[in-house]
Amino acid sequence: MTEAIRFRRLRLSLRLEQIDFATLANCSASTVSRVESGLTSYRYTHIRALEQSLGLPIDVLLELGMERPVWIRRYFELSTSDRAALSSIIMASIDALNRVKRGV
Repeated sequence: MTEAIRFRRLRLSLRLEQIDFATLANCSASTVSRVESGLTSYRYTHIRALEQSLGLPIDVLLELGMERPVWIRRYFELSTSDRAALSSIIMASIDALNRVKRGV
């Protein structure tokens, strides 16, 4: 799958218009359009802006564009500090689940 398709799927999975996605990526809507058309790629600064805006690494974000968990939309509506707090809770839950699986 091309980068263009992956980014378009990510944007659509978030139910964002190109202009709104551009705001998150700190670029223009025309840049989003050109990326989704395969004419260009996002710059590093755009990728970092997306990661910071959405609170997840770009590889995870692009995977979410493939199959969006039902909770992800509400997660992105949270403030940055609330996403950070939730990430701590999720990590603690994963650690606890792994301990239970190991019988510890």
